[in-house]
Amino acid sequence: MDQTYINMLFTIAMAIISGVLTLCGKYLNEYKEDLVKRTTDQDSKIIDIGLRVERLREDFNREALHVQRDFVTKEEYIAMISKIDSKLDRTLSALHRVDKTLAQVVVKGEQNE
Repeated sequence: MDQTYINMLFTIAMAIISGVLTLCGKYLNEYKEDLVKRTTDQDSKIIDIGLRVERLREDFNREALHVQRDFVTKEEYIAMISKIDSKLDRTLSALHRVDKTLAQVVVKGEQNE
């Protein structure tokens, strides 16, 4: 081959390589800009969530202080616990009765078969 053809092929190859590298650079630049935009959006969301958490923490502290002012006496507490305990006992007794009745029905059903 003649040196001119080699120079032309080399020039064409370099042009193609330059074009490919330019396209890759353009793509990487767009990707970088998109990444910066997404990172900025994410940062603003994180800041917004941080502010919301702070507001919730302040609200919780106000409510916690409010609840601490509402005391009950020992007698009221014991009376309320006793009522709850007796309701639980009645519920448990009713459940035992239902359980016994159900067991009897099942036994009768098995005997009839």
